Amino acid sequence: MAETAPDGPPAPEKRGCFTVALGIALVLVGIPMLVCPGPGMAAVAAGIGMIGVGLGLKRKAEE
Repeated sequence: MAETAPDGPPAPEKRGCFTVALGIALVLVGIPMLVCPGPGMAAVAAGIGMIGVGLGLKRKAEE
């Protein structure tokens, strides 16, 4: 639920912005780990999942 700003339009949710930014960072860190030692696939998958959560992508059955 977005809060309404004093001048009218809804303000963006800060939690969603933070989650998307953290997800992008995880993907960017995970890409080099695909060829270097480290859990690259797990980092990329977690980053993509966090981006999906931050953007509010969920299944229609959950509504």
